Amino acid sequence: MTNLYFTICSLFISVLLVLVFFIKNNVKNRETSLFKFMLLASLIDGICMFSVIYIGYRYPDLNLVIEILNKIDFTQYIVWASLLFLYCFYVARPNTKVYDKLLRIVGILDVLAILVMACSPIAIHNVENVMYRAYGVGLTA
Repeated sequence: MTNLYFTICSLFISVLLVLVFFIKNNVKNRETSLFKFMLLASLIDGICMFSVIYIGYRYPDLNLVIEILNKIDFTQYIVWASLLFLYCFYVARPNTKVYDKLLRIVGILDVLAILVMACSPIAIHNVENVMYRAYGVGLTA
């Protein structure tokens, strides 16, 4: 279970960041709301990755659960990358008209990417009853 070390550290850092962010009072603007959603997506991703690796090692026969958690995990990657792009764009150019159009375009592209990923198969590769990796069309969309 050496794969869990990095995941546990990531999850611990995500929990700390979420706690620090939500304990203190923040200014209500688009920048902080985007950052808040990025933190939450990172926390959900850490929980999903921990669950996937732990279930893959302890219960390698639960392929359906691992597949569902992998799809949730890769959905979080799509969402987090889009939020990071929108955050960087908003910090660099806080023009609300351009940002609103870009937000719609990114939202549509995210929905399409998530639908393609959700409808595509994911194969779980087990080696000696231990989850080795996940691959498939759904993960490359």
